[in-house]
Amino acid sequence: MSVNGSLSGISFSGLSSGIDTAGIIERLMQLEQIPISRLQQRQAQIQTQQTVYAQFRSKLQALSGAAGALNSNTVFNPVTASSSKVEVATITASSDAIAGVYNLAVTKLAQSHKVASSAQADSTSALA
Repeated sequence: MSVNGSLSGISFSGLSSGIDTAGIIERLMQLEQIPISRLQQRQAQIQTQQTVYAQFRSKLQALSGAAGALNSNTVFNPVTASSSKVEVATITASSDAIAGVYNLAVTKLAQSHKVASSAQADSTSALA
């Protein structure tokens, strides 16, 4: 009769039959662990997929923003303005300007005007 005990150090292995009960129990525990291991692997795969999908979504949003910027008229048809006589008139165009040809007719230029007086004796006397 073979008795090995483990109850706080006593182990019963097969008692008198010679069956390795500790090995059987260990193998059964391993078999019970298989579905848990598979679920943990599947969970890791799903978390990896979620990370990849989040990165893909971020890049897709960036692409959408860049494509939206290309949809603007200012990229391919920028607004410009020019003056044939910059000494007479200068012109600028904003991005929300309505496209078209605009003519400005200058019929008369302003003249400069000067006012002069003779020297004054002091700051309180009347101008001459």
